[in-house]
Amino acid sequence: MELPIKMTESFAGAMVTVIPIILVAAGIETQQNFNKLADRMDEIRIALLEEGVEAAEKAARSRGTGFAGMPTVLGVMAVLFLSHVFVEFYLIFWLASTTRPANPGAALTVAITGFLGFALVGGAGVLGPLFRVKKNFSDLFRLAEAVERHVEEAEASNR
Repeated sequence: MELPIKMTESFAGAMVTVIPIILVAAGIETQQNFNKLADRMDEIRIALLEEGVEAAEKAARSRGTGFAGMPTVLGVMAVLFLSHVFVEFYLIFWLASTTRPANPGAALTVAITGFLGFALVGGAGVLGPLFRVKKNFSDLFRLAEAVERHVEEAEASNR
């Protein structure tokens, strides 16, 4: 089966500039995740030092430690980084070569790698805030339930 795609100089030239942009965006996203994790761990550490073990456990349970998804994030970012670096080197050497085969398999690999990079980095930028919004709503509902219970208890004790 012949693929309807081939490596051309214009395609390689475009992708050789796009791939580093995806890598920079992925690096920024990863750094932001590490910063959030460090901030969360600082909150738990301060609670432990200032208020004791129970306060630290409460702080960790209230919003989680942040470690749960970290191995997945690191794994995905490592695959993203390695695949994009490999493709970038391939494109550089392909453009520097005096013989440039139309290699449809390589063109398809470059296209898929670029697409996945956009999807992962863009997805993280879009889905991350959506998950935070969902968590905020869930926290709001729990707060409303706690207030409602408190009001019911106060009314019951006033009877």
